[in-house]
Amino acid sequence: MIQKLKAKGFIYNAQVGTLEGTFNGKKVFISIKSNKNKVWRIAVIDKTGRDKGQIKIRFNKLCQQFDDNPKYYSLKGIQKLSDNDDISYEMTVHHKQIQAVYYQLPHDRAQNRKVWFIIGEVYGKYRIIIFYDNKRNQAHGEDL
Repeated sequence: MIQKLKAKGFIYNAQVGTLEGTFNGKKVFISIKSNKNKVWRIAVIDKTGRDKGQIKIRFNKLCQQFDDNPKYYSLKGIQKLSDNDDISYEMTVHHKQIQAVYYQLPHDRAQNRKVWFIIGEVYGKYRIIIFYDNKRNQAHGEDL
């Protein structure tokens, strides 16, 4: 997987321990998690922090892109944020995790290929973190 991403122009950043490059038009870090040499999660993290208005627009645009992409489906219906949603208040006071969840086709009962993204906040700047999960490759306690 790392070689495939490097072939697409991503470079390894030894200071951070992730790959760095452009994904879906944005500068990002990419972290890959594996279990027995099989990838079970890819995390795509915005490199640039945004204010709460900008991150709401970015979140809603991502929701629209997944809604419009025939390779994905949602079990939750509309997941966009409304103009009235105060993400800062919800995250700080109610400790709410603001997220959207999609599944990759073909549809399977176990929904093993999940894509979900959250808004993360560090020092007042917000970032989107997208997770591509393949549950089939996760550890399931076999090494306990």
